[in-house]
Amino acid sequence: MPSADAGEATAEEAEPAPAEGSGSECVSLVEDAVVADAYARGTAKLEEARDGEHYLAGPFEEALGALLIAAQQGHRGAQSLYGRTMFQARFMVQGPVEEEHDDYVFAFTFLRIAALRDDPDAKSFFPGLTEAAPPTDQPPLDQIPAQWLTEAFTHADEWMACHGDAVGDRGVE
Repeated sequence: MPSADAGEATAEEAEPAPAEGSGSECVSLVEDAVVADAYARGTAKLEEARDGEHYLAGPFEEALGALLIAAQQGHRGAQSLYGRTMFQARFMVQGPVEEEHDDYVFAFTFLRIAALRDDPDAKSFFPGLTEAAPPTDQPPLDQIPAQWLTEAFTHADEWMACHGDAVGDRGVE
């Protein structure tokens, strides 16, 4: 699980989907209202966390936690925003380090899911997210361990196999 922590009661209702590569069966999705609430909390906290070009740590982690819940539950906008924000926050500071493995894998997992679901922001963020294999030869992806990208693509494909049809237009504006 990435370092973001939602700290909200609805986090307990929104169990992670098997995007974590556990080989477990697909989990049920929660009600649309719970997902929409998590997304709204996440986007509001993200705005609250802004401090010029940087983020305040506490509200930022809360924002990512809420966005992660919504992303795991199939909110396309949350998948895209979580992936883009997590990647930028981690990569812009120091680039990939082993301690942030899960953050990078989750970011790319949800970016790929959002791109496969035709999210324009995710598709334009990194070309190649909808290809069969990760695009490891283009900057800045050439700086990410290829194994991390492969792991993310595998998790995304597992998530889509479980939930791709079930989520429909959840989180599509």
